[in-house]
Amino acid sequence: MSCEPGCTCCTSVATDAAFVVTINPEGRVEAARTDVEVEPLRPDAWAEIPVSVTNKGYVTGPLQLRSSAVPGVEVDAPDTELTGAPSQQTRFRVRLAEPGAADLTLRFWAIGSLGGLANKNTAYLYLRCLADDTDPSREDVRGAATR
Repeated sequence: MSCEPGCTCCTSVATDAAFVVTINPEGRVEAARTDVEVEPLRPDAWAEIPVSVTNKGYVTGPLQLRSSAVPGVEVDAPDTELTGAPSQQTRFRVRLAEPGAADLTLRFWAIGSLGGLANKNTAYLYLRCLADDTDPSREDVRGAATR
């Protein structure tokens, strides 16, 4: 199936998602972090992280997300059922037990593509958790890598 020039059904669009997952026509999964900022978290509070899926392969079946095990970090990432639609939105949740920072490695799989072969891609998410009495507007938002 091919689109006409200028068709936007299979291209990434402006999104408020923190991640864009693209499934190409062969069913390979690519994940990328966008420029959308993830606000600092509060201890033991869940934060929803939006994900935009561009499905150029019209793949159906589960899209799975697995994360690295990081002490004090909990990730709630139920499988998303891919409908085959060219664009779909999903999300996952994260929670940090106490103030500090965490760097998560995230892996996305589309199990139903290419006859059940698991295609995966890796993306990274840096999270900050502020104490309940910290004013986020006064927090230094630069990460250690940018100092």
